[in-house]
Amino acid sequence: MIQAEGANPLVRSINEFGGRKLEPVQAKTRATAIRIGNPASWKKAVRVIEQTGGWVEQVSEAEIALAKAEIGAEGIGCEPASAVTLAGLKKLVAQGKVGAEDSVVVVLTGHTLKDPDYTIQYHRGEWPKEASAELGSAIAATRRNAARIEASADAVLSELERFGR
Repeated sequence: MIQAEGANPLVRSINEFGGRKLEPVQAKTRATAIRIGNPASWKKAVRVIEQTGGWVEQVSEAEIALAKAEIGAEGIGCEPASAVTLAGLKKLVAQGKVGAEDSVVVVLTGHTLKDPDYTIQYHRGEWPKEASAELGSAIAATRRNAARIEASADAVLSELERFGR
């Protein structure tokens, strides 16, 4: 189970209380589909995690944004909440919980058009505001094709021709 740092009641429940109790949080994340501070079925989620030997992890807004951009670079669009799965997988790999020999399915359920402002603001450099130096470099690399042009057919065609050379 991967949650955004700003909406992480299940992560906190398992890490702080062994899953025996849940303290609701004031959920704050741009990943709107997972902005849940008091999940109704948290006991069921804890039971499934325990029965399957699964893990819980949380990811930052910058990690979510980077994962969304990396998925987008592959030609697949998703909403920020879906990108949480890739961001979390990357952390689990770094922790050694998921190995190179393991097969993993990352499920993306939300379409990129659910939150187009998120993507636009990301590529304009308006989002995320805070990121570590390492994440900041990775984020900057995903913005390499950003261009600001006039909103007209002639301007778009001119820009495409410039890049086509």
